[in-house]
Amino acid sequence: MLFLPWSNEEEDLIHIIHEETFELYKDLIRQKRSEYVHREANEFEKAFEEHTERGNDDDIDDKNIEYDQDKNEFLIYETGNNEGDIFVEMGINIRTEKVEHFNVPKMIPDADYQRLIRSLNNNQRKYTLNVMNLIKDSDKQFFHFINGGAGVGKSTLIKAVYQSVLRFYNSLPGSNPETIRTAICAPTGKAAALIDGMTLHSFLSLPVNQCKHKLVKLDSGISNRIGVKLKDLQLLIIDEISMVGFTMFQQVDARLQQIMKSREPFGGVSVIVSGDFNQLRPVDDKYIFQFSNSYNALVDNPLSSLFELFELTEIMRQKDDKIFAIALSNIAKGMMTLGDINLLKL
Repeated sequence: MLFLPWSNEEEDLIHIIHEETFELYKDLIRQKRSEYVHREANEFEKAFEEHTERGNDDDIDDKNIEYDQDKNEFLIYETGNNEGDIFVEMGINIRTEKVEHFNVPKMIPDADYQRLIRSLNNNQRKYTLNVMNLIKDSDKQFFHFINGGAGVGKSTLIKAVYQSVLRFYNSLPGSNPETIRTAICAPTGKAAALIDGMTLHSFLSLPVNQCKHKLVKLDSGISNRIGVKLKDLQLLIIDEISMVGFTMFQQVDARLQQIMKSREPFGGVSVIVSGDFNQLRPVDDKYIFQFSNSYNALVDNPLSSLFELFELTEIMRQKDDKIFAIALSNIAKGMMTLGDINLLKL
Protein backbone atom coordinates (compact mmCIF):
# COMPACT_ATOMS: atom_id res chain seq x y z
CA MET A 1 0.00 0.00 0.00
CA LEU A 2 3.07 2.21 -0.18
CA PHE A 3 2.07 3.60 -3.59
CA LEU A 4 -1.66 4.07 -2.91
CA PRO A 5 -2.89 7.44 -1.59
CA TRP A 6 -4.71 7.29 1.75
CA SER A 7 -6.16 9.73 4.28
CA ASN A 8 -7.24 7.65 7.30
CA GLU A 9 -4.74 5.10 8.60
CA GLU A 10 -7.22 2.83 10.37
CA GLU A 11 -9.85 2.83 7.60
CA ASP A 12 -7.51 2.80 4.59
CA LEU A 13 -4.59 0.70 5.86
CA ILE A 14 -5.36 -1.33 8.97
CA HIS A 15 -8.98 -2.51 8.91
CA ILE A 16 -9.00 -3.73 5.29
CA ILE A 17 -8.49 -6.96 3.37
CA HIS A 18 -5.17 -6.24 1.71
CA GLU A 19 -5.43 -8.78 -1.10
CA GLU A 20 -8.82 -7.48 -2.23
CA THR A 21 -7.66 -3.88 -1.99
CA PHE A 22 -4.59 -4.67 -4.08
CA GLU A 23 -6.68 -6.36 -6.78
CA LEU A 24 -8.97 -3.34 -6.84
CA TYR A 25 -6.16 -0.79 -7.21
CA LYS A 26 -3.38 -2.87 -8.80
CA ASP A 27 -3.20 -0.84 -12.01
CA LEU A 28 -2.83 2.41 -10.06
CA ILE A 29 -0.28 0.82 -7.71
CA ARG A 30 1.83 -0.46 -10.63
CA GLN A 31 1.69 2.94 -12.32
CA LYS A 32 2.80 4.76 -9.17
CA ARG A 33 5.44 2.13 -8.42
CA SER A 34 7.01 2.54 -11.85
CA GLU A 35 7.56 6.24 -11.12
CA TYR A 36 9.80 5.44 -8.15
CA VAL A 37 11.16 1.93 -8.70
CA HIS A 38 13.25 1.67 -11.84
CA ARG A 39 14.34 -1.96 -11.57
CA GLU A 40 11.77 -4.72 -11.75
CA ALA A 41 12.18 -8.05 -10.03
CA ASN A 42 13.48 -9.78 -13.15
CA GLU A 43 16.30 -7.23 -13.37
CA PHE A 44 17.39 -8.06 -9.83
CA GLU A 45 17.21 -11.77 -10.62
CA LYS A 46 19.39 -11.22 -13.68
CA ALA A 47 21.92 -9.21 -11.65
CA PHE A 48 21.95 -11.91 -8.97
CA GLU A 49 22.65 -14.61 -11.57
CA GLU A 50 25.53 -12.56 -13.00
CA HIS A 51 26.95 -12.06 -9.50
CA THR A 52 26.73 -15.81 -8.82
CA GLU A 53 28.56 -16.59 -12.05
CA ARG A 54 31.30 -14.08 -11.14
CA GLY A 55 31.54 -15.70 -7.72
CA ASN A 56 32.23 -19.06 -9.32
CA ASP A 57 34.94 -17.48 -11.45
CA ASP A 58 36.46 -15.93 -8.32
CA ASP A 59 36.57 -19.36 -6.67
CA ILE A 60 38.54 -20.66 -9.63
CA ASP A 61 40.91 -17.67 -9.40
CA ASP A 62 41.39 -18.28 -5.67
CA LYS A 63 42.38 -21.87 -6.35
CA ASN A 64 44.88 -20.69 -8.96
CA ILE A 65 46.30 -18.16 -6.51
CA GLU A 66 46.75 -20.84 -3.87
CA TYR A 67 48.53 -22.98 -6.43
CA ASP A 68 50.76 -20.09 -7.50
CA GLN A 69 51.64 -19.31 -3.88
CA ASP A 70 52.97 -22.83 -3.48
CA LYS A 71 55.34 -22.11 -6.34
CA ASN A 72 56.28 -18.53 -5.39
CA GLU A 73 57.09 -17.80 -1.76
CA PHE A 74 57.00 -14.06 -2.35
CA LEU A 75 53.22 -14.20 -2.89
CA ILE A 76 52.51 -15.71 0.53
CA TYR A 77 51.13 -13.22 3.03
CA GLU A 78 52.60 -13.63 6.51
CA THR A 79 50.37 -12.41 9.34
CA GLY A 80 53.22 -12.49 11.85
CA ASN A 81 52.99 -12.96 15.58
CA ASN A 82 49.93 -11.20 16.98
CA GLU A 83 50.62 -12.01 20.62
CA GLY A 84 49.69 -9.09 22.81
CA ASP A 85 47.87 -7.15 20.09
CA ILE A 86 44.95 -5.18 21.55
CA PHE A 87 42.59 -6.43 18.82
CA VAL A 88 43.59 -10.04 19.44
CA GLU A 89 42.70 -9.57 23.12
CA MET A 90 39.27 -8.36 21.98
CA GLY A 91 38.84 -11.36 19.69
CA ILE A 92 39.39 -9.33 16.52
CA ASN A 93 42.17 -10.14 14.08
CA ILE A 94 43.11 -7.52 11.51
CA ARG A 95 45.91 -7.43 8.96
CA THR A 96 46.78 -3.78 9.26
CA GLU A 97 50.05 -2.97 10.94
CA LYS A 98 49.75 -1.50 14.43
CA VAL A 99 51.06 2.05 14.65
CA GLU A 100 51.99 3.74 17.91
CA HIS A 101 51.40 7.46 18.30
CA PHE A 102 53.11 9.62 20.91
CA ASN A 103 52.53 13.28 21.57
CA VAL A 104 55.86 15.04 21.69
CA PRO A 105 55.92 17.12 24.91
CA LYS A 106 55.27 20.77 24.13
CA MET A 107 56.53 23.67 26.22
CA ILE A 108 54.21 26.62 26.59
CA PRO A 109 55.63 30.10 25.84
CA ASP A 110 57.80 31.66 28.56
CA ALA A 111 55.23 34.37 29.32
CA ASP A 112 52.51 31.75 29.84
CA TYR A 113 54.84 29.66 32.01
CA GLN A 114 55.72 32.63 34.23
CA ARG A 115 52.03 33.48 34.55
CA LEU A 116 51.31 29.86 35.48
CA ILE A 117 53.97 29.80 38.21
CA ARG A 118 52.77 33.13 39.64
CA SER A 119 49.24 31.72 39.94
CA LEU A 120 50.38 28.98 42.35
CA ASN A 121 49.74 29.34 46.06
CA ASN A 122 52.44 28.63 48.66
CA ASN A 123 51.70 24.92 49.00
CA GLN A 124 51.58 24.41 45.25
CA ARG A 125 54.85 26.31 44.80
CA LYS A 126 56.56 24.29 47.55
CA TYR A 127 55.44 21.04 45.99
CA THR A 128 56.70 22.06 42.55
CA LEU A 129 60.11 22.95 44.01
CA ASN A 130 60.15 19.64 45.87
CA VAL A 131 59.61 17.68 42.65
CA MET A 132 62.24 19.72 40.81
CA ASN A 133 64.79 18.99 43.56
CA LEU A 134 64.03 15.27 43.27
CA ILE A 135 64.45 15.43 39.50
CA LYS A 136 67.66 17.49 39.59
CA ASP A 137 69.56 16.13 42.57
CA SER A 138 68.65 12.47 42.78
CA ASP A 139 68.14 9.43 40.60
CA LYS A 140 65.88 7.96 43.27
CA GLN A 141 62.45 6.89 42.08
CA PHE A 142 59.49 8.59 43.79
CA PHE A 143 55.72 8.13 43.92
CA HIS A 144 53.38 11.01 44.82
CA PHE A 145 49.62 11.27 45.19
CA ILE A 146 48.17 14.79 44.92
CA ASN A 147 44.78 14.79 46.61
CA GLY A 148 42.19 17.52 47.01
CA GLY A 149 38.57 18.45 46.44
CA ALA A 150 37.03 20.52 43.69
CA GLY A 151 38.65 23.87 42.98
CA VAL A 152 41.92 23.39 44.89
CA GLY A 153 44.05 23.60 41.74
CA LYS A 154 45.13 19.99 41.14
CA SER A 155 45.16 20.35 37.35
CA THR A 156 47.01 23.68 37.59
CA LEU A 157 49.64 22.10 39.82
CA ILE A 158 50.35 19.09 37.63
CA LYS A 159 50.55 21.38 34.60
CA ALA A 160 53.10 23.54 36.43
CA VAL A 161 55.11 20.45 37.42
CA TYR A 162 54.95 19.06 33.89
CA GLN A 163 56.12 22.30 32.28
CA SER A 164 58.87 22.80 34.88
CA VAL A 165 60.23 19.29 34.33
CA LEU A 166 60.11 19.78 30.56
CA ARG A 167 62.10 22.99 30.81
CA PHE A 168 64.72 21.35 33.01
CA TYR A 169 65.29 18.38 30.71
CA ASN A 170 65.35 20.54 27.58
CA SER A 171 67.97 22.81 29.20
CA LEU A 172 70.44 19.95 29.63
CA PRO A 173 73.44 19.97 27.22
CA GLY A 174 72.81 17.86 24.15
CA SER A 175 69.14 17.33 24.96
CA ASN A 176 66.68 16.60 22.16
CA PRO A 177 63.27 18.33 22.46
CA GLU A 178 61.71 15.34 20.67
CA THR A 179 62.81 12.99 23.47
CA ILE A 180 59.99 11.90 25.78
CA ARG A 181 61.31 12.20 29.34
CA THR A 182 58.03 13.04 30.98
CA ALA A 183 54.46 12.29 29.99
CA ILE A 184 51.04 13.35 31.23
CA CYS A 185 48.08 10.99 30.83
CA ALA A 186 44.51 10.37 31.97
CA PRO A 187 42.17 7.35 31.89
CA THR A 188 39.65 8.88 29.46
CA GLY A 189 39.88 10.87 26.25
CA LYS A 190 38.04 13.91 27.63
CA ALA A 191 40.22 14.06 30.75
CA ALA A 192 43.35 13.70 28.60
CA ALA A 193 42.24 16.51 26.27
CA LEU A 194 41.76 18.90 29.21
CA ILE A 195 45.43 18.49 30.20
CA ASP A 196 46.82 18.27 26.63
CA GLY A 197 47.89 14.70 27.31
CA MET A 198 47.20 11.16 26.12
CA THR A 199 45.02 8.37 27.40
CA LEU A 200 46.79 5.61 29.30
CA HIS A 201 45.44 3.11 26.76
CA SER A 202 47.03 4.82 23.76
CA PHE A 203 50.26 5.76 25.54
CA LEU A 204 50.98 2.26 26.87
CA SER A 205 48.95 0.13 24.43
CA LEU A 206 46.66 -1.15 27.17
CA PRO A 207 43.67 -3.34 26.26
CA VAL A 208 40.59 -1.20 25.69
CA ASN A 209 38.24 -3.76 27.26
CA GLN A 210 39.96 -3.58 30.68
CA CYS A 211 40.22 -7.38 30.74
CA LYS A 212 40.36 -9.00 34.14
CA HIS A 213 42.94 -11.62 33.19
CA LYS A 214 46.69 -11.19 33.25
CA LEU A 215 47.92 -8.53 30.83
CA VAL A 216 49.12 -10.14 27.60
CA LYS A 217 52.62 -9.13 26.60
CA LEU A 218 53.09 -6.99 23.53
CA ASP A 219 54.55 -8.46 20.39
CA SER A 220 58.34 -8.08 20.59
CA GLY A 221 58.40 -5.79 17.55
CA ILE A 222 55.77 -3.46 19.00
CA SER A 223 57.43 -3.55 22.41
CA ASN A 224 60.78 -2.60 20.90
CA ARG A 225 59.28 0.30 18.92
CA ILE A 226 57.56 1.68 22.01
CA GLY A 227 60.72 1.06 24.04
CA VAL A 228 62.78 3.15 21.62
CA LYS A 229 60.33 6.04 22.01
CA LEU A 230 60.08 5.81 25.80
CA LYS A 231 63.61 4.68 26.72
CA ASP A 232 64.35 8.04 28.38
CA LEU A 233 61.03 8.33 30.24
CA GLN A 234 61.67 9.49 33.81
CA LEU A 235 58.30 10.75 35.05
CA LEU A 236 54.71 9.73 34.34
CA ILE A 237 51.88 12.00 35.55
CA ILE A 238 48.36 10.53 35.72
CA ASP A 239 45.38 12.83 36.25
CA GLU A 240 41.87 11.80 37.39
CA ILE A 241 43.29 8.82 39.28
CA SER A 242 39.90 8.10 40.85
CA MET A 243 38.76 6.70 37.48
CA VAL A 244 41.78 4.39 37.21
CA GLY A 245 40.82 1.01 38.65
CA PHE A 246 42.94 -1.57 40.44
CA THR A 247 43.19 -3.67 37.26
CA MET A 248 44.28 -0.80 35.02
CA PHE A 249 46.83 0.39 37.58
CA GLN A 250 48.34 -3.10 37.66
CA GLN A 251 48.44 -3.05 33.86
CA VAL A 252 50.25 0.30 33.81
CA ASP A 253 52.86 -1.16 36.17
CA ALA A 254 53.24 -4.36 34.11
CA ARG A 255 53.44 -2.52 30.78
CA LEU A 256 56.12 -0.10 32.01
CA GLN A 257 58.15 -3.01 33.40
CA GLN A 258 57.99 -4.69 30.01
CA ILE A 259 58.80 -1.58 27.99
CA MET A 260 61.60 -0.37 30.27
CA LYS A 261 62.90 -3.95 30.74
CA SER A 262 63.02 -3.48 34.51
CA ARG A 263 61.41 -5.37 37.39
CA GLU A 264 61.24 -2.20 39.50
CA PRO A 265 57.74 -0.87 40.22
CA PHE A 266 56.50 0.94 37.11
CA GLY A 267 59.71 -0.05 35.33
CA GLY A 268 61.80 2.38 37.37
CA VAL A 269 59.73 5.39 36.21
CA SER A 270 58.66 7.92 38.86
CA VAL A 271 54.89 8.41 39.02
CA ILE A 272 52.71 11.32 40.16
CA VAL A 273 48.96 10.70 40.35
CA SER A 274 46.33 13.35 40.95
CA GLY A 275 42.64 13.23 41.73
CA ASP A 276 39.82 13.15 44.24
CA PHE A 277 38.36 9.82 45.33
CA ASN A 278 35.12 11.59 46.23
CA GLN A 279 34.56 12.12 42.51
CA LEU A 280 34.04 9.60 39.67
CA ARG A 281 35.02 6.04 40.55
CA PRO A 282 36.39 3.31 38.22
CA VAL A 283 33.97 1.53 35.90
CA ASP A 284 33.48 -2.13 36.83
CA ASP A 285 36.59 -2.21 39.00
CA LYS A 286 37.90 -1.42 42.48
CA TYR A 287 39.81 1.70 43.52
CA ILE A 288 43.58 1.46 43.15
CA PHE A 289 43.99 1.13 46.93
CA GLN A 290 41.57 -1.82 47.07
CA PHE A 291 42.29 -5.41 46.06
CA SER A 292 40.28 -6.60 43.08
CA ASN A 293 39.72 -9.97 44.78
CA SER A 294 40.64 -11.90 47.92
CA TYR A 295 43.47 -13.77 46.19
CA ASN A 296 45.34 -10.54 45.45
CA ALA A 297 45.22 -9.68 49.14
CA LEU A 298 47.15 -12.87 49.89
CA VAL A 299 49.97 -12.51 47.37
CA ASP A 300 50.26 -8.83 46.40
CA ASN A 301 50.92 -5.52 48.07
CA PRO A 302 48.83 -2.78 46.49
CA LEU A 303 50.88 -0.40 44.40
CA SER A 304 49.07 2.47 46.10
CA SER A 305 51.06 1.78 49.29
CA LEU A 306 54.16 3.11 47.51
CA PHE A 307 52.70 6.60 47.19
CA GLU A 308 53.31 9.58 49.45
CA LEU A 309 50.28 11.81 49.99
CA PHE A 310 50.29 15.55 49.26
CA GLU A 311 46.96 17.19 50.03
CA LEU A 312 45.71 20.51 48.65
CA THR A 313 43.09 22.33 50.71
CA GLU A 314 43.05 25.98 49.61
CA ILE A 315 40.29 26.81 47.12
CA MET A 316 41.89 28.56 44.14
CA ARG A 317 38.84 29.54 42.10
CA GLN A 318 37.33 33.00 41.70
CA LYS A 319 35.10 34.38 44.47
CA ASP A 320 31.73 33.23 43.04
CA ASP A 321 33.10 29.82 42.03
CA LYS A 322 34.89 29.47 45.37
CA ILE A 323 31.63 29.41 47.34
CA PHE A 324 30.23 26.76 45.02
CA ALA A 325 33.46 24.71 45.20
CA ILE A 326 33.30 24.74 49.01
CA ALA A 327 29.69 23.52 48.84
CA LEU A 328 30.72 20.67 46.53
CA SER A 329 33.52 19.73 48.90
CA ASN A 330 31.11 19.69 51.85
CA ILE A 331 28.71 17.46 49.90
CA ALA A 332 31.51 14.96 49.23
CA LYS A 333 32.39 14.91 52.94
CA GLY A 334 28.76 14.68 54.07
CA MET A 335 29.10 17.95 56.02
CA MET A 336 26.69 20.31 54.23
CA THR A 337 25.81 23.56 55.96
CA LEU A 338 22.53 25.47 55.77
CA GLY A 339 24.30 27.95 53.47
CA ASP A 340 25.31 25.12 51.11
CA ILE A 341 21.72 23.87 50.95
CA ASN A 342 20.35 27.35 50.22
CA LEU A 343 23.00 27.86 47.52
CA LEU A 344 21.97 24.68 45.71
CA LYS A 345 18.30 25.67 45.89
CA LEU A 346 18.92 28.90 43.97
